[in-house]
Amino acid sequence: MTVATVQRTETLYWSSTSSPRGICVVMATEAGVCWAGTPGTEADKGFSWLSRRFPFKDVVEGEEIAPLQQAMHELRRYFAG
Repeated sequence: MTVATVQRTETLYWSSTSSPRGICVVMATEAGVCWAGTPGTEADKGFSWLSRRFPFKDVVEGEEIAPLQQAMHELRRYFAG
């Protein structure tokens, strides 16, 4: 019996927040944060980097999942001092 390997596709969620040095973008799946850009790094760099590492079918802007909500909350608190 041969078992075929099937790659799952994930939904990729992303959000951004301002910082003293530019916009910070964070991307996550249900499993957790998978990319965070330094201030001023374009979201397209994250999409490009991630597309070479795992298949994602849908991209959703918004903090709809817990890992991204937590990451953005902590990042905003950090920048607020």
